[in-house]
Amino acid sequence: MAKSKKPAPKGNETAVAGRFGEAYIAHLLAKKGVVDVVQANSSGFDLLAIDKKGHPLNSNGLSFRPGRLNCISVKDRKIHSKIPLGYNKLKEAAKTWNADPWFGIVISNPPKLSAYLIPLKDARKFSSYSKAKNDYLLSEPSIRDKA
Repeated sequence: MAKSKKPAPKGNETAVAGRFGEAYIAHLLAKKGVVDVVQANSSGFDLLAIDKKGHPLNSNGLSFRPGRLNCISVKDRKIHSKIPLGYNKLKEAAKTWNADPWFGIVISNPPKLSAYLIPLKDARKFSSYSKAKNDYLLSEPSIRDKA
């Protein structure tokens, strides 16, 4: 394929990375047995998921509540980035949808990808509040061994 001489539109890389992160989290959930996962175009979250059986999502036994709707806000970043969570947006969206709120974090450290699922209630434990950003910021080292 010939390389385009036009530069990509500003923000295009971010949009592609975001869609990839959403698809990657959905893929990982499907591998764990959560088959009802859809991408959503909603303010505050990116994926909706229902796990009818409560499959374990990690080695610590973390799982969705069986039969409950879960909204997942996916963040895709490079390894040394601080990730603004959009904590309040997810909290409000979950309330509106009567869903359990989660964060899906995808960290790229080529050639490796790491992914984490964190319930909103646990996100504050792993993050620090930034007055300047008016949001909670998360870094990969803060969740690596906890989530």
